[in-house]
Amino acid sequence: MRKIGPFITLFIILGLPLVIYLVLRTGTHVVKPLRTISQKIADPGGGPDSVYKAVGKFALQSHTGATITQDSFADHIWVANVFKADCQDECATLLQSVRDIQEYYTSSSDVRFLSVLLNAPGDTAVDLKAVARHYEAIDGKWHFAQGTPDSVAEFAHLELDYGDALPDSGATLKADYTLRLVDHYGLFRGAYYNVLEPKEVDSAISHIRLLQREFEQSRR
Repeated sequence: MRKIGPFITLFIILGLPLVIYLVLRTGTHVVKPLRTISQKIADPGGGPDSVYKAVGKFALQSHTGATITQDSFADHIWVANVFKADCQDECATLLQSVRDIQEYYTSSSDVRFLSVLLNAPGDTAVDLKAVARHYEAIDGKWHFAQGTPDSVAEFAHLELDYGDALPDSGATLKADYTLRLVDHYGLFRGAYYNVLEPKEVDSAISHIRLLQREFEQSRR
């Protein structure tokens, strides 16, 4: 016991300040397990067990000029969000957060991104190519997309669960600053990540990696 004492004292003198420094520098953010936060719904097929919600069919116009559908993201993890052209600070934070996640997963060919413009009739045309360039979207990896006001509202609400209710025809949804995470099978996973909370962006980054591992293990 006497021999251990000096080591404990030495740790307190030399090691404890380092531990405190690391905690202050990196924080104490704990990433919650995907299984505990991924919401489930009643099985649409009538099965007894609840299931993860699946993203249905859609077709939107990408800033690249291509038509993108649910098949464009097949066998990929993807992060989705909606944004408004007239939204300033919050939407800039939103898209910057997506850019940060893209940068983190630049070399991961199985991770893609979809940012959908919420537009309304009479809105001034938005140059999505310019928006994509501004946020350094990688072609083929991050799509800025648009459609008719009604089709976008239906897709955002019915498939991505944005808004409390589907707006009237010709109306648009409110701005939203959360991200959606979809796995390789087109199923909603994780949480609705609020980008105005930096820790939630960190969670999204971590959960993407967990989905990659999960997919890799399922294929062994």
